[in-house]
Amino acid sequence: MPKNKLIYFGVLLVAAAALLFLGYYLFTKAMPVMISVATIGVILIIVGLVVEAQKRKEPDEGKPENPNV
Repeated sequence: MPKNKLIYFGVLLVAAAALLFLGYYLFTKAMPVMISVATIGVILIIVGLVVEAQKRKEPDEGKPENPNV
């Protein structure tokens, strides 16, 4: 660690700025992928809800209404 605190804080500021820039760069490059993945997730949730709704509408043929029978 440098003995002069100004050098220490300067190095910290440069490292923080570099990491912020890198994060922004990666975020802008990954944005289309994140939007696509989120869209696919929403579509899967909707399809799952529709399938579950159809399962509940179907009568349970061959199964007794009372499971203790």
